[in-house]
This record gives sequence, structure tokens and C-alpha cells, in this order.
Amino acid sequence: MIEAVLLSKFNQLIRQDPHLQGTLQCSIYGCLTIAEGYCVFTLEQLFEWVKAEVAMDYPEFRCAVYKSTLNQKLAILGYKIEVRQSKGHIDTNTYQLIRLLPM
Repeated sequence: MIEAVLLSKFNQLIRQDPHLQGTLQCSIYGCLTIAEGYCVFTLEQLFEWVKAEVAMDYPEFRCAVYKSTLNQKLAILGYKIEVRQSKGHIDTNTYQLIRLLPM
């Protein structure tokens, strides 16, 4: 379920949905920064973005994300999620959705 929700959200960004351009404000954890070709976030920010659409708490979400095949499905669309900045813990690391380089 979480994989489908995230894939749908990221697919909207990939298609450059005008409703998701700019900065998405998240009340508790700051914001997801979205620009042409990338989206930067922490896992907590990602959870804040989708929590209204998933029936789970943050620890369940984090586990589900790491068990998912989201990157394989995003690769079909020409994108991937990678660590942007490692801060020593998955909750404080910064991640990014980026375009894959053309082969």
C-alpha cells in the first residue's frame, strides 16, 4: 500500500504536476523541497507528506519504505531515491529523488 502511494506521489512530481511544484510545507518537520528534476526530503518529511493517505505510524512507514521495491519501480520512470547527505541515522539523513542519467 505505501509503495503505491509513494509511487503515485513521485509520479506526479515526475510528470511535473503544477500542483506539486515549489515547496510543500509540512507543519512539523519543515518541508520537502521540490524543483525541476529533484525532490529533497527526510523520511519524516516524506511521512508527513503522505500520512493522510496511509494507515500507519512513522515507525511502520519507515520499515515499509525500506522493505519496498520503490526504487526498482521508479527506475522504470527514469528516477531513483538516494541518500543526499548522510548524518549517521536514517531519521536524520537527507534523501533525494533524482533523474537517472541517460544510458
